Amino acid sequence: TTEIYTLSLHDALPIYEEALDRDEVVLVGDFGAGTSDFTLMRLGPSHREAADRRGDVIASTGVYIGGDNFDAAIVDKRLLRRFGAGSTYLALTQRMPLPAWMTRKLLSWHEMALLRERSTMDFLRRAHVTSDDPAAIGNLITLIEENLAYHLYRAVEAAKRTLGEAEEAAISFHEGGIEIEETVRRDEFEAWTAPLRAQLSAAVDRLLEQARGVEPDAIFLTGGTSKIPSVRRIFAERFGAERIRSGDAFTSVVAGLGRAAAAEGLDGGTPAG
Repeated sequence: TTEIYTLSLHDALPIYEEALDRDEVVLVGDFGAGTSDFTLMRLGPSHREAADRRGDVIASTGVYIGGDNFDAAIVDKRLLRRFGAGSTYLALTQRMPLPAWMTRKLLSWHEMALLRERSTMDFLRRAHVTSDDPAAIGNLITLIEENLAYHLYRAVEAAKRTLGEAEEAAISFHEGGIEIEETVRRDEFEAWTAPLRAQLSAAVDRLLEQARGVEPDAIFLTGGTSKIPSVRRIFAERFGAERIRSGDAFTSVVAGLGRAAAAEGLDGGTPAG
């Protein structure tokens, strides 16, 4: 039977493999900030004493989709307008839309530094004067000048975590004079992130194709993104919802083996870790 555990790599967890009294094939889904890696591997009494465990890896693949992408979906659909998206400014005698690429930089918080370029900041200050939404442009200027993008994303991440348990979550951000209180519903979040889940599901398809008919006995989902209900459903629908449960059995060696397997090029250069 298939068993699905939802765990975090950051928890203090006992060694799962040491507790096994029989061999198992395990599918590990390791969801990071920027990538998600999937590994199918053999664990158990006849494998754990081997010095070189690379032969226990059946298949490994990954995709450049991680927790940051799910956060960015919330920023895109709920917050960009609070930073000038869709606003206009006066250029000579004609109203022009604020260049979309400027606010789109907010979809990757570490790229916000690119907006600190002098010519960009000078443009934003001029646009602020004639903007039809000066408060939003002011928010953008403050976010850049005071380097608050990381803090904004922390607030978004907190809301995302809340949506793992609740049907609705608040995005609360009050720094540098920027005042944001927004609400996100789980059904909205799931609609916004459907394309991301499709890519994750396709990665699982690739993994099983590589495995050539080998099916997992147990599935371990690790990392914050694994706690998103709609992400868990990818595995529940495929391997049986009745088997989903939290557990206290996992080992960091599982994630390490998965990364090592991908590093060996089992999937032709797909992301790992």
